[in-house]
Amino acid sequence: MFDHFSLLSHYEGYCHYQGDMQKISGLCAFEYSFCTAFNSSSHLSNQKIPLDFSTYHIISLDKHTQLLLNETHFNGQKVVNKAFLRNLESDHLRLTAEFEVLSYQSRLAVAEDGRIIKLPYQFQWIVKNMEGQIEIRLKGEVDTPMLYGIGDGYVGGYFYEGVYKEHVIEGRGYMEYVDRRIEKQA
Repeated sequence: MFDHFSLLSHYEGYCHYQGDMQKISGLCAFEYSFCTAFNSSSHLSNQKIPLDFSTYHIISLDKHTQLLLNETHFNGQKVVNKAFLRNLESDHLRLTAEFEVLSYQSRLAVAEDGRIIKLPYQFQWIVKNMEGQIEIRLKGEVDTPMLYGIGDGYVGGYFYEGVYKEHVIEGRGYMEYVDRRIEKQA
């Protein structure tokens, strides 16, 4: 029904902007996903995965370590709440992750199909190891426009700060966000 994979990758190149050229490099994620349509309707919205809620984040914690975070709800049930900690030089870990919206943006978003959605402004992730101990704690604040177009949801960027391996960390993150839970309750 649905297939997705993500590969930890390294990029390097050059960025040309307003006449300036800058060398760039770092970690990235090469991703691919595929979903079979649930029905034969030609209407695009009927061919999208009917998720209640999903948020997916990508964060480079340092030059070698990337964190993927996902929480997904389907048909009223939480079906995924995972963190994938992967490193260019060591093993990858699969951990438990919990997402919480702390505050929403003051302006409601209106999707292309007319749906109104509250988008997060501040949020947190709590990532625990198999023994239930907190490995990573992050607090994020969305600081880019959220753009419609990833499934039934939005993409954007944010600043985060937190604690990883007992060290204070901060940086930038990428997020995807779909929230249809209010529609399901109506």
